Amino acid sequence: ESRIFYIYEAIPGLLSGRHRGALQSKGKILVFVDDDIEADNGWLKAIKETFDDPEVQLVGGRNLPRYEDEPPEWIQWFWKKRFCGHTCSPLSLLDFGDKVREIDANYIWGLNFSIRKTAFFELSGFHPENIPKHLQHLQGDGETGLTIKAKERGYKSVYQPKALIYHRIPANRMTYEYFEDRFFH
Repeated sequence: ESRIFYIYEAIPGLLSGRHRGALQSKGKILVFVDDDIEADNGWLKAIKETFDDPEVQLVGGRNLPRYEDEPPEWIQWFWKKRFCGHTCSPLSLLDFGDKVREIDANYIWGLNFSIRKTAFFELSGFHPENIPKHLQHLQGDGETGLTIKAKERGYKSVYQPKALIYHRIPANRMTYEYFEDRFFH
């Protein structure tokens, strides 16, 4: 049985909302997504099945683009070849192929981020990020701070290709200004 609850969080910011959700959750697995993704059929089932291995602490998946407009030619320079696939971190895109594999926790990104609830609290949650403009100078490193600690503690992190999401990329994210702002923060 699935239930969805709306919980108001007065403190602004993405991660404030995620922390509130983690505190209110009743389950053993926390699954975080962004509001601009579309999950593929079987996405949640793939995450659940990956956590059937009690050693697994974090699960991430394939994050593919859903461009609203044709991307400009220069975006190709931001795709980086990795050990088993490629990433475009400014757009939160990641594709490590079609095999389940253990990966560095730092490749589990917030738009498609699953973690055991116990691990989330052992690692002290996310660091402040995506906060109002007038507080940006206080911005932390979001899920990266948590994944760095997970890696240091040897937490098993798994890439599950069937945990597939499509990330909506609007035209205003395919500009020099957007990339500059993203790298600055």
